[in-house]
Amino acid sequence: MRGGRGWMAAVVAAATVATGGAATAAAHADGAHGPAGPTSFANGELTNTQGLAFNPFGPPTLQFVTAQLVGFEQGPGETPPRVGEVFYIHGLVGVVGTSSEAPIMEFIFDERLAPDIEFAISAEHPVRCFFVADLGKPNEKQDASDTCSQSPTAGSQGTFFGSRPLSPGESFEVQVPVVVSKVKNGIGTGDGARFGLHVKPANADPALAEQHLFVAEAPPGADGAPGAAGTTTKAGAVGLKVLRQGRTARRVLRLRVLRRSRVSGVIQRRRVVRTKNEHARKVTWKKVRSVRARTLNAGTRRVALGRLSSGRYRVVLKVRQLGGGKSTVRKTFRVVNRRK
Repeated sequence: MRGGRGWMAAVVAAATVATGGAATAAAHADGAHGPAGPTSFANGELTNTQGLAFNPFGPPTLQFVTAQLVGFEQGPGETPPRVGEVFYIHGLVGVVGTSSEAPIMEFIFDERLAPDIEFAISAEHPVRCFFVADLGKPNEKQDASDTCSQSPTAGSQGTFFGSRPLSPGESFEVQVPVVVSKVKNGIGTGDGARFGLHVKPANADPALAEQHLFVAEAPPGADGAPGAAGTTTKAGAVGLKVLRQGRTARRVLRLRVLRRSRVSGVIQRRRVVRTKNEHARKVTWKKVRSVRARTLNAGTRRVALGRLSSGRYRVVLKVRQLGGGKSTVRKTFRVVNRRK
């Protein structure tokens, strides 16, 4: 078996391949940060916990118990995530001591970063957990979703998403989707970019692994780009749900809002009209009705669109963050009503 230092090097190797290669292409095809393809995590320094181990020939000896690190997802070519887009942070812990452990892992955001970052858990971007049975074989990762919680749980130090018993030489990884509303320049931003993973084994003192976020500006005109007040906001349409199907359908748009915002908009129907050239047609959008203005708290909220006849539609929502900042959400959809 490996010694503690050798295993700690293996923890770094496991983190390096955390989202590499073909497995990542499939994992990120759902629209998380970066196109489908090789991505990686920018990890902070490896830390370890220490505890006393039984020594049959004398007093207990001090040994490394776990090794852990925390990082954030990068796109191909180590490109940083952008303001307003969903990307993953991860924490990884491996047992490098001689006894089994069930370390408690909690994500911590510095109080200066907390107002600018939010968990973005959804069906499209779930919490992911992985298990490695042999730190010497970091590519042989096993899905451990059954040990993951999709709802954040407040812990003694931070936010908890899952854990499992680990034997010496095994590791456990948690990946959590987040969205950030302001540009971050790593250690240059100071505590405003600092986050960590707090690890508490049963047989050792706790330890903290830290990293600083790099988050680039949003593309011009994108949701989350600078608003009129020079601040940023994020709102994204995350799905259109049919609540009732019959001769007409009542539809609801699910909208993700980062901060308390005022939302209003219009519903438009697609029209195709002939031009003077009989072989050409022109597509226009005609207003059907307004979306009632309302104030929404942060989180995933529902916006009622009402009953619509069959056809192609577009909803355009103006999201104005209370206190400054704005964004526009557009969602095109089709309505097909069937008689029962």
